[in-house]
Amino acid sequence: EFEYTYSKTNPLEPLKKSIIIENIGKLLAHFSLNVSPPYSIYEQKSEYKIDPLNKESVTIIFDPSEYKDVRKTIKNQPSEMYIKH
Repeated sequence: EFEYTYSKTNPLEPLKKSIIIENIGKLLAHFSLNVSPPYSIYEQKSEYKIDPLNKESVTIIFDPSEYKDVRKTIKNQPSEMYIKH
């Protein structure tokens, strides 16, 4: 969950959060990720590979400047992460 509240004293900067994707299976997990604006993936790879019983950290960026009126509180913006495997 991302939350941004406009303030004249704070610069308008993207917010970052990391998520952990874990492969709990016995086979190599091979997949790609896609998100829609105002979200993006920091240092996005064309494909991800996670060995069995391992984890991968992915940083999601929320850019409040994507909104025409940033002088408000923005939270719980719906979005989807597409995982193709």
